[in-house]
Amino acid sequence: MKIQRFFNKDIKVLGEKVVLNDPKIIHQLRNVFRFKSGDKLALFSGNGVDLICDISEIGRGEVTFYVKEITDSPAGKAQINLNLAVSMIKKDKMEWVLQKGTELGVSSFIPIIAARSEKKNLNYERVNKIITEASEQSGRGCVPSIEKTVSLENYVSRFEGKAIALDGDGDEFSHKSFSGTDNLTVFVGPEGGFTEGELSLFKKHSIPVLSLGSATLRAETASVAILTLILIGK
Repeated sequence: MKIQRFFNKDIKVLGEKVVLNDPKIIHQLRNVFRFKSGDKLALFSGNGVDLICDISEIGRGEVTFYVKEITDSPAGKAQINLNLAVSMIKKDKMEWVLQKGTELGVSSFIPIIAARSEKKNLNYERVNKIITEASEQSGRGCVPSIEKTVSLENYVSRFEGKAIALDGDGDEFSHKSFSGTDNLTVFVGPEGGFTEGELSLFKKHSIPVLSLGSATLRAETASVAILTLILIGK
């Protein structure tokens, strides 16, 4: 039976007890899920393990749990540390990419401002909430980070490591393009794709540009497709 999971980065186990004074968790327990003393749930702090707990007491300012078991988080650890450098797109589509990317196993998100980006900023309180809830729901043992928005040129110019970029005019996608690495950054363009100048920038910095085929994919579709191929289809 699947149990509800809750994230808090400051969880500390004292003996067999955990005490949290996080107002958001208290609100969820009392008002959203209607939990009561004796109910079972899981807590995690991002270190790859879940604390299976019984609720001892839900007070107004804190909640007390008794730890019954410590287990590996359900989703386990991804085989590759994948960073998604996704160009800014419309709000609802961007949030969908962050949610699905989290569920699939992305380690970090880098919101990129490309020449054809439709948006320039993010509501970080909202998107962090989306990422956290997706981690709780999907069984992730950690919560992906999300960096501040940055221009594509600035990010690529100082980038070090292994990366690929996605574009319809690129070479055919192959896992051989990044074989042997355990840390990969994937660049995905906005609606309309990367400009010729941006593709030249990737070439200048030895970042291979790959294609998923002849179909023209929306930015959010391309993001989920490439993540699935790398994180699940490997």
